[in-house]
Amino acid sequence: MTAWWGWGARPARVQAEADRLIAQLEKQLATSLPGSAAAPGETRSPVLPPTDARIVARLRDRLGAAAVSDDPLAIARHAVGQSYPELVRAQRGVVADPPVAVVTARSPAHVAETLVEARALGLAVVPFGGGTSVTGGVAGPETPHLTLSTRGLRSVRTVDSISLVATVDAGILGPELEATLGESGMTLGHFPQSFERSTVGGWIATRSSGQLSTGVGDIADLVVGLRAVAPEGRINLPAMPPSSEGPDVLELLLGSEGRFGIVTEASLRVRPAAEAAERGAWLFPGFAEGLGAMRALIQGGVLPDIVRLSDEAETAMLTGAPGALLVAGVEGTQDDVTSRAERVASLGRAGRSLGRAPADRWFETRYDAPYLRDALLERGLVADSLETATLWSNVLRVHAAVRGELAAALDPAGRAVVVCHVSHAYAVGASLYFTFVAPGGQDAEARWYAAKRAALDAMLASGGVVSHHHGIGRDHREWQERRLGPTAMKVIESAARALDPEGVLAANRATPSGDGR
Repeated sequence: MTAWWGWGARPARVQAEADRLIAQLEKQLATSLPGSAAAPGETRSPVLPPTDARIVARLRDRLGAAAVSDDPLAIARHAVGQSYPELVRAQRGVVADPPVAVVTARSPAHVAETLVEARALGLAVVPFGGGTSVTGGVAGPETPHLTLSTRGLRSVRTVDSISLVATVDAGILGPELEATLGESGMTLGHFPQSFERSTVGGWIATRSSGQLSTGVGDIADLVVGLRAVAPEGRINLPAMPPSSEGPDVLELLLGSEGRFGIVTEASLRVRPAAEAAERGAWLFPGFAEGLGAMRALIQGGVLPDIVRLSDEAETAMLTGAPGALLVAGVEGTQDDVTSRAERVASLGRAGRSLGRAPADRWFETRYDAPYLRDALLERGLVADSLETATLWSNVLRVHAAVRGELAAALDPAGRAVVVCHVSHAYAVGASLYFTFVAPGGQDAEARWYAAKRAALDAMLASGGVVSHHHGIGRDHREWQERRLGPTAMKVIESAARALDPEGVLAANRATPSGDGR
């Protein structure tokens, strides 16, 4: 049985890996970790305030009884994202600021009706796709609000095999989308780590990046049209190639995280399913050498679909060997795969080839991290991740700064484990994805908040962005404002006021204070 707050049913291999990692951490941290705080399914049930029956009855009357739920478990699940504080509180049955009800939209018109009704009742609206935000993206305001689930919008509308464009509902999950596209011999090729639980609308709202994005492109590269509903009306941007029609409204909506409207439909650039795939792994003497090889590869015009480089700490944890592990893979037609694989291999000669096995192992377990995190949280550990991006000339500086600040803030006694990998690479720079684990305790949340603030401060000070693909949510809003500056923020705030002048969308309400969100 799965804990109500958890990622899902845990594969047996993940539990085995969790046991191995915990034993390794006990040795590395020189401390004995407690037994399971709560076996899956035994976590405390959520404790919620009573719902307002009058509001729920009116919502059901106006929006349909089947569309409105005040079931306590449904409310709790739609009030909790996947950030560390949300999950550790959920383990104790604590749910901060739950909605009065969950409305599951069945059509764009239903979304519009929900926004109208919420405005009339003085409720804010929190859009909810898969609930996978790790930056407080589904956190509700302290004022009364409802959660609007897009999971009722989950169809593939059309697949244009000539233009290679598929038009799909925003509430469709990654596996549902790929299965349906596969029936037409197509694929989107967008595989974020949250793929199993995240939605197309969530990808667009956060400017998501997938694990094949170096070759395929980020979601921003794949969206060629969309429809959204804002409190002030609908936005219809049908699929088109690039145009010169003034400021790009489509670009404005990408990454808007529910501030400008709720995405209901998207037109996406798809491609034929791959005929072949090749993968390989190389071990470099160190992270700097691996970065040099990766940069030469990308700037030389070779774009593997997958390219990942682990730093020395992560490589030691994955392989037990010194150095930096690089994993690369290409997919496509047989001729294309053969050509690109040869060029990748030629540049990988600066490192020692490990063959295909390490790359296949990564590929087979690429969605395991959230399940593994749950297992670590059940043992009382602090376990989380954050990411940034910067220019190639600055990667080592950002890596050292963020890693050092995280380790120092997480555990002054030096028992924190901080590892990092480059997860996405571009011609001008790359992303850095940090994973950290530290002993828990009564002050675990306070140390997590201190580490998060220290890391984000370090990103700004060393020249990194405050989010590469996790989004801003509520947790990173302060650093977004500091990095972009007041003039740029005026553009965002002005657009939000134009589309949502009364602040019906919860992301346009004041950020709650007092708990670090």
